Amino acid sequence: YIDSINAIKKLSPKKLPVLEELTKTLPPNTWLTEVSAIKDKVEIRGISATASALIPLLENSPHFKDAGFNGSIVKAPEGERFSIRFNLKESK
Repeated sequence: YIDSINAIKKLSPKKLPVLEELTKTLPPNTWLTEVSAIKDKVEIRGISATASALIPLLENSPHFKDAGFNGSIVKAPEGERFSIRFNLKESK
């Protein structure tokens, strides 16, 4: 895991703070299968027990803004599949 984190840090230094904030913000019943970050735009995909509850959590983060679903929530045996896009707030 350390090698993976160091590789991310070296290739895309902005991604580590995003991953850290997502870890703090998202509930334990949510799993991410994909994280894409280009400049100040982020897209996450995954599975959650209650995907609709994720938007307010992301909006309440001091680092994220303009969160919204990118497509429909799809019910699956393991939970609700989702795709969410949001922007990073400017650092002060």
